[in-house]
Amino acid sequence: MAVRLAISLTVVMPLLASCAATSDFVLVGHLRPPISPDAVRLFWEPPPRFEEVATVDASSGPSLTSQHAKVNRALEALRRQAAELGANGVLVQDIEDDEGGTVGVEVAKDNATQDDPSSFDIHPSLNLFNAKLVHGMAIYVQPEVSLSR
Repeated sequence: MAVRLAISLTVVMPLLASCAATSDFVLVGHLRPPISPDAVRLFWEPPPRFEEVATVDASSGPSLTSQHAKVNRALEALRRQAAELGANGVLVQDIEDDEGGTVGVEVAKDNATQDDPSSFDIHPSLNLFNAKLVHGMAIYVQPEVSLSR
């Protein structure tokens, strides 16, 4: 029993560790002091005036959660990355499935075989734990200046 538990943990723990959201960036502008991720706004259309800081990419990490939850996890990773660079916004450019590095197996009953009605087909599958990948541009948007006196 203890051996079976140890083997199960050896298999499950790396899978759980790989579920963490990740992000990456390429600096294209000026760094600013880090800010709180809560202060980073997401933009789906470019604001009127902004400075580009960095291209940013984030993955939700593979998990069995909903597609919506995976997108939210990746967007939060983008906001954290932008905040570390001092950007107060992220212009979201693309959201896609990220199936790389995930593992799964699909087992299907083969009904076409009359010779052996108990046969099964096993097909590798990369969708079981698919992740969402979000691409964007970390930007700095100048605060609106009030001209009222």
